[in-house]
Amino acid sequence: KHKELTKTLVSILKQVTEHCLSRDYDYHRIPAPWIQLKLLRILGYLGDGDKDASDSIYPILKDVMKRADIGINVGFAIVYECVRTAISIYPNPSLLNEAANSISRFLSSDSHNLKYLGINALAKIVQIDAKHAVKHQLTVIDCLEDPDDTLRRKTLDLLYSMTN
Repeated sequence: KHKELTKTLVSILKQVTEHCLSRDYDYHRIPAPWIQLKLLRILGYLGDGDKDASDSIYPILKDVMKRADIGINVGFAIVYECVRTAISIYPNPSLLNEAANSISRFLSSDSHNLKYLGINALAKIVQIDAKHAVKHQLTVIDCLEDPDDTLRRKTLDLLYSMTN
C-alpha cells in the first residue's frame, strides 16, 4: 500500500540533500535534517520486502549517507537513519557493506552514545549477513575495553552473534 509514493519521496529527498530548500532549513550545514530523517524512515517502510521500491531507494540512500558523514551529531543521526533504512528495505550487499563502513566510524568514536548506536546497528546488519561485520571485528573487540558496562554487554552480544 502506498508503494507508488516511493519515487516521489526519493525525488523529494534528493532535492533536500542537494540544498534545493532555503538555507533557513539548514542545521550546521546539513540541509533540513529533520525532513531527511522523516523521509528516510518512510522510505524504510515503503521498501520493506519490496525489491522494486528498494531498487529506487538504493542510490539516494548511498548519496545521503555519504553527504551526512561529516562528523557532527546531526550528521551521525542521518547516517544512523540511513543504516536503519538499509536494514529494513530489500537487502543490497553493496549498500549493507557501505552501511557497515559508516557504522565502524561510530565504533571508533570517543562518544559512548555513538559507540552504543554503532554496536546496535552492526548487530542488525549481522542479522542480515554477518560477512559485512567481519572486517570491523577488531574495532568491535576494542569496545570490550570501554568502561561502560552496558556497552560491553552489547558488544559481547554482537560478538556472539558474529560467531554464529
